Amino acid sequence: MVRECIAADGSISMLAYRRPSGYLLRFPGSADFDVDREADVVTAVPACDAAPERIEVLFQNQVLPLIASLEGRLVLHASAVALDGVAVAFLGSSGRGKSTLAASFAAAGLPFLAEDSFEVDFRDGSCRAFPSALGPRLWADSAAAVLGAAPDADAEVKARHSSCGALPHCERPLPLAMLYLLGDGSADAPLITPVARGAAVPELIAHSFIMDGGDRRILAAHFAALARLADGVACARLDFPREYESLEAVRTAIVVHAGQPRLAA
Repeated sequence: MVRECIAADGSISMLAYRRPSGYLLRFPGSADFDVDREADVVTAVPACDAAPERIEVLFQNQVLPLIASLEGRLVLHASAVALDGVAVAFLGSSGRGKSTLAASFAAAGLPFLAEDSFEVDFRDGSCRAFPSALGPRLWADSAAAVLGAAPDADAEVKARHSSCGALPHCERPLPLAMLYLLGDGSADAPLITPVARGAAVPELIAHSFIMDGGDRRILAAHFAALARLADGVACARLDFPREYESLEAVRTAIVVHAGQPRLAA
C-alpha cells in the first residue's frame, strides 16, 4: 500500500496501492480506479449502489489531481476566485466552507476560478493558478442561501452548479496572490491573521495532492514546489462564523486584505 487517507470522522476515505503497471485507488463504498500508467488509461469499477455523479466527482476531484502529481504538477485541494486580475484561494479540509465561500463570491459578481482543486505552476518568476471548468458543488442549504436555488430537503450529496448564467467564471490562468487557510468557524467575526512561511509549508502539504509519497524523486519535487509556493505567495488564516448572513462581511474583509496582503501581514 502506498497511501491511506483518513476522513474527518475517522473513516478511511481512500486507499492507494502501487501495482506493476500503475496504481489502484480504492474509495470504500464508492469505486475502485485502476490507473494504468503504461497504457495511459484509467478504469473505474463502481460499487453496486454508487451514483454515477459520485464516480464523476471522485474522478475529477481526486483521481486526476493525484495522477497530475505523478507528472510533477502541483495541485492544491482548494477553491479559488478572481479579484482584480489575481487569484485568491481558500484551503481547508472538507466541511470548512471552501465551495460555499467561492460560490458566494461568484453570486456577488466576482468570478470563481476553480472548485475544490486547481493546478499551480511557476513561470516568468510568478505563480499562476489555473481555472477548472467545473462549477461549485454545494449542499442543498448552501445552494438555497447563496444561489437562491430551490431547497431540496431530500438531497444527500452535494449538487454541481453550472458556471453559466448567474455564476461568472474566470477561464484564464491568473497570478496567485493570496492563500487563505480556513479555520473551524469559532470566530465571532471575520478574522484574518498572517501565517509565517515555516508554518505555511506543513499546511500546504496537508492540502496538496500527491499519489506516491514513497517515491523519493516525486516527493522531493513536490516539497520543493510547495516551498517555492510558500516563498512567493502570502498565506493567512481566515476564520469566520459559519452563518450565511456573515458571508458579505467575509467577502469584504478578503477584498480589503487581498489588496495589500504583504502590508496587512
